[in-house]
Amino acid sequence: MIDDEHLKTETTQTVDAETSSPPVPPASSSVMPWSRREVLLVAVTGLLSLLGFSIAIGFLLGLVESWIGRDLPGQLTGAITILGELGLLLPVWWFGLRRHGLGWSSVGLRTFDVLRGVSLGCFAWTVAMAGTVMWSLLLSLFGLRTQPNMLPLFGGGLGGLLSALVAGGLVGPFAEEVFFRGYLFAGLRQHYGLKWALLVSGLFFAAIHVLPTSLPPIFLLGVLFAGLYHLTGSLWPAVGVHAFINSISFLLLYVAELGAA
Repeated sequence: MIDDEHLKTETTQTVDAETSSPPVPPASSSVMPWSRREVLLVAVTGLLSLLGFSIAIGFLLGLVESWIGRDLPGQLTGAITILGELGLLLPVWWFGLRRHGLGWSSVGLRTFDVLRGVSLGCFAWTVAMAGTVMWSLLLSLFGLRTQPNMLPLFGGGLGGLLSALVAGGLVGPFAEEVFFRGYLFAGLRQHYGLKWALLVSGLFFAAIHVLPTSLPPIFLLGVLFAGLYHLTGSLWPAVGVHAFINSISFLLLYVAELGAA
C-alpha cells in the first residue's frame, strides 16, 4: 500500500512537471556561433559605423542648410544625428546574423517572463539611480556635473522634447542594447566567461559615450543592462529600463527649463 501511494505521488509529480510551462531560459543557455574574431570585428566596425553614420548625416545636413540658405530646426538635426546610432546595427546584422543565417531573436529580441523581467528591471533601475546620485554628489564637491544638458541638441520647446524622446529615448537605447548586450556581451560571455563579459562590455559601453565625468555611472548601467539580459534571456527588459532612464532624464531637463523660464 505504501509502495502504491509512493508510486502515485511520483507519477503525479512527473505529469505535473511535464505539463507545466517551462521557465524562460537564461541568455547564458544560448550558444552563439560567432567566433572571437567576429566579436572583435563587430566591435570595431560598430564604432566605425556609428562614427561614419554621424559624419555622413552631419555632412548631408550641412549641404541642405547651405542649399536652402538657413539653419534647419534643432528638433530635426538633433533627431537625425542621434539616429546615426542605427549604424551600430549594421555590423551586427552583416557579420553576426546574415553570415550565420540567424534571426534577430538570436541577439535577444525574444519573449520573456514579464513578472521576472519587470521585477529585475525595477531592481536594476533602483541600483542605477542610487549609483548615479552618489556619483553626482561626489562630483558636486568639485563643482562638476555628471554630463552636460543634452536637450538643447534637439531644439527648444515641446517639439524638441518630443524629438529627444523618440531619438534618445527609443532609437538610441534599442540600437545600443542590440549592439552592446545582444551581440558584444553575449559573444564575450561565451568565449571569456560572465565576469569578463560584464566588465569588458561595461567599459566599452562607458568609453563610447566619451564623457569622462560620467564614466562610472555609465559603466554601472552597462553592467546592469547586461545582467538583465543574462538573467531574463531577453533584451527587452534592458531596452525598457534604458529607454525609461533616458526619457525620464529628458523630461526632468525639460521641466527644469520651464521652471527657469
